[in-house]
Amino acid sequence: MGEIISSKEMCRLIVNVLKLKDRKVITHGERTALLVYYMLKSEGILEDYEISDYAFLAALHDIGAFKTENSSEGLLKFEIEKPMAHSIYGYLFLKHLSPFGDRAKILLYNHVDWKVLNGIEFDLKKMSNVIGFAERVDLFKHIKGDKFNYNDLRPKQNIKYSKAVFEMMDIAVRKYDVMSKLNEDQAKAEFSDFVSELMYTDEEKQQLVEMLLYVTCFADDKSLKRTLTSVIVTQEIAKYLEDISTEQMQKLYFGAVLHDVGMFTLPKEIADAAELTDEKDIKAYRRHVDVVGHILKNHIDPEVYAIAVNHHERIDGSGYPKGLKNEDMGMLEKIMQVADRAAELYVGHGAEKGRSMRAAASIIMDEMNHNKFHRKIVMAFSENAEDIADNVQLIIDSTIAAYSKINTQYEQIKSLLKDPVRPD
Repeated sequence: MGEIISSKEMCRLIVNVLKLKDRKVITHGERTALLVYYMLKSEGILEDYEISDYAFLAALHDIGAFKTENSSEGLLKFEIEKPMAHSIYGYLFLKHLSPFGDRAKILLYNHVDWKVLNGIEFDLKKMSNVIGFAERVDLFKHIKGDKFNYNDLRPKQNIKYSKAVFEMMDIAVRKYDVMSKLNEDQAKAEFSDFVSELMYTDEEKQQLVEMLLYVTCFADDKSLKRTLTSVIVTQEIAKYLEDISTEQMQKLYFGAVLHDVGMFTLPKEIADAAELTDEKDIKAYRRHVDVVGHILKNHIDPEVYAIAVNHHERIDGSGYPKGLKNEDMGMLEKIMQVADRAAELYVGHGAEKGRSMRAAASIIMDEMNHNKFHRKIVMAFSENAEDIADNVQLIIDSTIAAYSKINTQYEQIKSLLKDPVRPD
């Protein structure tokens, strides 16, 4: 079985998608990752792939802010004034919905002062302090510019930051000139280099792409349900068709998870509209497919790319963005088209109420009779609509339960932890 996406490209894809959601937060994450990478490298203890793994986690250190903060208020506000909310949520999110597992706890403590953290029983507390120091260095560097020197933080040694992080930073500056690299272009290039050392299993890559789905849908339960529905429907349809291999099933899975990552770039009133009549709004809506294409191109298997970008095409040539016809597309793309339409009807948009899967199948059957969809695929869907609906609901309920667990634990941890961080 060929590799659908490399570990390096998976990490780059995640960062590029999240930049669409909030560029400032993620470029700050990349620069923090760069500092963490060279600080750990200067220490000379960890293997390169281990350093890269921690650096990638550092790049995601503010991921909880997508849920808990209004980042339009600026990094300074949520990174310094009230950092614990997004630290707690980021920890829980990555613990339960990513391959990082217990290592995610590093983010729970990265804003905790060293004098407090040093008394906590946690094997990776040094890593928390490294990330906390690195993100603060980058933040002040971009607030104060050349007026800032990391040694300005030295009076807080053994209070806010350990002596070890300053020693690591001293070497990183002397050996790698790391402070000169703290700009967006340099950090992006360096990030691409050091994630080349990462080695994720196929299962971990699947967890990472699912993580991307969950974080892009933090603020919109319906979007999450629609994408989850389309993912499950593609797998269910493929199961009932002959000659769909395990590798093709996996490609369908990745294509379905990623096909709507461009939707969150749309204004909410356009993304949620049950029907668009204004030509300008229609064009704006359709641009989400262009975003998907731009983000995925050259990062992922070509078949997965085609599945994701052709989900609004129709076999009679009436779809978009290219107006492809039946002979221009493969079976997997056509499965995705039916599944996406089924999810749209089943979940609905905005305040629109969704239909039953049986009702969705009836509408799609009618559209098939007007040469919109592949007959064999639609029949496989229609004949098994009720069983498919049961499986879809099972996955949705399981995912919502996971979110509920995270939210419950978030409130519990928040009530137990007093915010030990004060503005510098």
